[in-house]
Amino acid sequence: YTDLADSLAPRLAAIENRDSFETTRLYDRNGRLLYEFFDAGKRTRVPIDQISTNLISATVAIEDSTFFENRGVDYLGIARTLWTSLQAGEETGGASTITQQVIKNIVLSDEERLYENRYQRKITEIILAQELSERYEKPEILELYLNEIYYGNLAYGIEAAANVYFDVSANNLDLPQSALLAGLAQLPSVYDPINYLDGG
Repeated sequence: YTDLADSLAPRLAAIENRDSFETTRLYDRNGRLLYEFFDAGKRTRVPIDQISTNLISATVAIEDSTFFENRGVDYLGIARTLWTSLQAGEETGGASTITQQVIKNIVLSDEERLYENRYQRKITEIILAQELSERYEKPEILELYLNEIYYGNLAYGIEAAANVYFDVSANNLDLPQSALLAGLAQLPSVYDPINYLDGG
């Protein structure tokens, strides 16, 4: 394990050196927004202290209830998922922690994320998630996660999502808004609230 961890650990540099897009904005001299330029989607990075505690609590509750206690991996959750999969006779998925999702979204390559590479990917995720937990504090990991994940409707990261869905900043999300966005991150195309507007 130590040799494998040592060989994989340099890949964590991808977190510091990542080149992910952000929205470009033009303002007039009075600070009024004139235009936004975006390609793959909208994203504005925000520090963790500018994200609603409602949203943080809702995200941890939905995505990784052991986040503040685990070392990047929830082994009990993995065992539970394995048992459920064996009973169902098929893979039921789940058990990825927030830290593992940071590794998957930022560190791993597109090829590693392919379905057919899922077992090797999971091993790599587990090792790197533990290494990341040794190097980063929990608020730093949450900040990475909340600024990277996709919320649907071209909104990447919580600031863009808060703006797209509610026209507020991430700091001002109330509890119902936070609950919706925390759940939305799991399956944005399926849970997209815009698909369920009745037009009335």
